[in-house]
Amino acid sequence: MGFNITWDNQEKTIVKAEISAPFTWEELFAAWDTVVSMVSGEPHPVHMIVISHAPGFPPGNVLSQLNRLSMTLPNNTGLAIMVTTNRFIAVINSTLFKLSPKMSKRGRVVASLDDAYALIAAETSVKAPIP
Repeated sequence: MGFNITWDNQEKTIVKAEISAPFTWEELFAAWDTVVSMVSGEPHPVHMIVISHAPGFPPGNVLSQLNRLSMTLPNNTGLAIMVTTNRFIAVINSTLFKLSPKMSKRGRVVASLDDAYALIAAETSVKAPIP
C-alpha cells in the first residue's frame, strides 16, 4: 500500500499523508478513512497536507472517485493542500477543489512542502513543525 499518514506536529493541527505508487482506489479510500478519523477526532481545526509521489491515478473516472472523498470531509478541516510537481495531478486536484462545494474554500495545490507550510502560516495561526 502506498500511503503513510502521520500527525505533522504535537498539537495535532496538521495531518500529513504521503502517497506513492502503485495504489488502488480501495487503498486510497481506506487511507482517507484514516485521515477523516484523525481529523474528526480533534476539537479544533486540522489542516491536511497530501504529498503525492505517484505519477498518476488508478484506472477509472478520476474526478468522480476523488469527489467521493470530498463528500466526507470533516467539518473541522482547515486547509486541504496537495503537494505535487506532477502537472496532471495538480490540474485534476485544482479542478476538484473548484468544483466541490466543501473544498472550494479549503483546497490548494502547491509544489513543495515548504510552500504548504507557508500557506498554512499565512492563512492561519499554525506554525510549521520544526524539522
